[in-house]
Amino acid sequence: MDEAQNWPKLGVSACVWRDGRVLVIQRGKPPVIGAWSLPGGHVEPGEPLRAAAARELLEETGVGADIGRLVDVVDVIRRDAMSGVVTVHYAVVCFTGLWQSGEAAAASDAMAVRWAFPEELTGLDFTPGVLEAIAKARQLLGV
Repeated sequence: MDEAQNWPKLGVSACVWRDGRVLVIQRGKPPVIGAWSLPGGHVEPGEPLRAAAARELLEETGVGADIGRLVDVVDVIRRDAMSGVVTVHYAVVCFTGLWQSGEAAAASDAMAVRWAFPEELTGLDFTPGVLEAIAKARQLLGV
């Protein structure tokens, strides 16, 4: 089977807010190791999207949240520079909501976590579409 036929994959992310700050993580695993992002990951077969986002949030950060609002769907597509063959293609469904429980700590796929005011995110290396999703989520929630 051609490797390109394994794409696209479905992912979720959680844009969680607490006291005007958003929870971001630094990815600890490829393909975007070291980049900052929102907590999230793969959707398991048969798993509802919101449940997947809540699970990934808890696994990566130890945080629980009410993440019922849809923000956007972000395509993450990468191609081999020489052949043009798709090497990564994720459709990431982003949800947003407010913190409910837990103290953020890096776990699972995260090497670091932090609560940050949106103005503090400048200069960090983010995965594609994350800053736009944060801005949309902030507007949706009015935080």
